[in-house]
Amino acid sequence: MTDIELVTKTQPDSFLAEAYRKICVWLSTSLQAGEGQRGRVILLTSALPREGVSTTAANLAAAMAQNDRRTLLLEANFRNPVQMGVFQNASVAQGKDSLGSYLAGEIDSLETLGILENLWLLPAGRKLKHAETYLSGGRMRDLLEELRTQYDCIFLDVPAVLPVPDAMVLAGLADEVVMVVSPGIEAPHVAMEAKKRLLKAGASLRGVVMNRVPHGFDSGYEDYEYYRKM
Repeated sequence: MTDIELVTKTQPDSFLAEAYRKICVWLSTSLQAGEGQRGRVILLTSALPREGVSTTAANLAAAMAQNDRRTLLLEANFRNPVQMGVFQNASVAQGKDSLGSYLAGEIDSLETLGILENLWLLPAGRKLKHAETYLSGGRMRDLLEELRTQYDCIFLDVPAVLPVPDAMVLAGLADEVVMVVSPGIEAPHVAMEAKKRLLKAGASLRGVVMNRVPHGFDSGYEDYEYYRKM
């Protein structure tokens, strides 16, 4: 289980849910509707662990689905998979296919789990040792190409950049990369180092989502401009 809250579902009228919807409007400008259009892959990561990537990914996916977009939440985090617990479908999802089983060659096809209207989940499943070797293979690349034909938007929930190479491996496969930044957890130079590594890996960095922003941050926090210019 997890303490991550899906506020876009449980508190749809809250300030937080509205913030997620506004981010989805921002991201929707790159989505193209219509028959034959390829879905967009949006990778979410952070510089350090515990900055709220999985929370942000889950809520953005739910908000995008509420906006009538066929949305897939693809959990590519084998270090700390949590999304089955987020959607309280752990018992159901355990019997479904997982990304880990597919990448390990244990199954040859995948069935995603429908969890909300217009929203599907492909959980990471079991943990994989040396996950980057699986994520960098042709099986992952081919899977993303196939999923683009089925969904309007695919959110990738990926581990933090600095501790492990998973995000850099996937960065070049995504159409856009969004960094989740928590000012109370990381210093600005740490976020900038993560940004440099992503760009070096071929990422198309769309922007930054600020998470856990301290009260009065926009008017008194001396590093605000540093983050804003990322």
